[in-house]
Amino acid sequence: MRAFECVRSGFVLDETALLHSVGGDIDFLDELIGLFLAACPTLLYQIRVALAISDFAALGRAARILKGALRSFPLGQATRAAEALETAACQRQSVAATQAFEVLEKWIRCLTSALSHLEELPTRTC
Repeated sequence: MRAFECVRSGFVLDETALLHSVGGDIDFLDELIGLFLAACPTLLYQIRVALAISDFAALGRAARILKGALRSFPLGQATRAAEALETAACQRQSVAATQAFEVLEKWIRCLTSALSHLEELPTRTC
């Protein structure tokens, strides 16, 4: 997804809010970002596989884990999409799950792009 698509979608990563969400602890924020960026591809893969084979239990687990990881970042749209995916999995609704995943994937792409950019910045000082 290109940056302009993220902007057009209303994606905004508020770096001040992000830092505030971890009590101003830059090292902890860097660690959270690293963990999220490392785990996200695996979780998205697990979701794709679970959707493909209609494994709603695996789909629900992966969506719940991703939802928890997303709560570390002040981006409600992504968290709501993960919640919708988890709900669809619980209700065994393939179409709703696929639609929720498409929305979630859009927000994840924007978030990972922004977080990768933050991670590449030189070490910040207080």
